[in-house]
Amino acid sequence: MYNNILISDFREVFQIFKRIQTVIGKAIILGIMVIGFSFASTTLVHASVETNFIQQFKVPITKVSKENHLYPSVMMAQAIVESDFGRSELSIQANNYFGVKGSYNGQSVTMDTGEYSAKGKHFVTAAQFKKIPKYHGVHSR
Repeated sequence: MYNNILISDFREVFQIFKRIQTVIGKAIILGIMVIGFSFASTTLVHASVETNFIQQFKVPITKVSKENHLYPSVMMAQAIVESDFGRSELSIQANNYFGVKGSYNGQSVTMDTGEYSAKGKHFVTAAQFKKIPKYHGVHSR
């Protein structure tokens, strides 16, 4: 059941991600991918929030990405950017690491979010984001 939630959310995230076309956006994500997976692929003596996050999500993200022919590095980078390594209010309150809007089984949280108008003007508005049940195989808080 949780994999279906991840698959659905990952598809939504990647549809949004495909629209990100700026050079700065690509450079940031590429840098996070390189740094993130260099942390994940080495043995570290000192744990940190960042390495703990990568270690917790490395296996499920790799599994889901292989099942859906997606890049695990991009999925990890998106989770890092959207959730600030799991420290964002959205990830803490709703287990939503990708900023996916909507609801899941009628569950959601309402938070302020920055959006852009069709004319490119930035504005802040309240939006509903999916509240996803805890999956104990991924994290424990």
